Amino acid sequence: MKRELEWQYYGGKNIMNRGLPKFFQSYYLPVKFNFDKRRAHLSSLIISGQISRADALEKMKENVYAPDEIGNDMELWLKKLDWSLEEFKAIIGSSSKPASRILKRTKILFSFGIKVKELS
Repeated sequence: MKRELEWQYYGGKNIMNRGLPKFFQSYYLPVKFNFDKRRAHLSSLIISGQISRADALEKMKENVYAPDEIGNDMELWLKKLDWSLEEFKAIIGSSSKPASRILKRTKILFSFGIKVKELS
């Protein structure tokens, strides 16, 4: 396998897992769809009383992805997907359905969750 596929052992987890979730959630979703997954996560922490709204808003201000990490992870995944930077920029720049539709549905679900919590 090493010889035929140029496979390398990187120790522990497979390199295919390295950086993809972080790159997808912290770069691709916010840039392409203006969707930050932290919002839903922090909202659930607020509803459950684990953090305050003010603390959550402060966390949303934090930069979760250092610029050098973005470049390294982007380079890795462009290579794995066999895409050029120009192809990736075309994908990022292409039109897409707005995340506002998703956010509206999420708001409805959170409103329901709040009402259920108030009843208990």
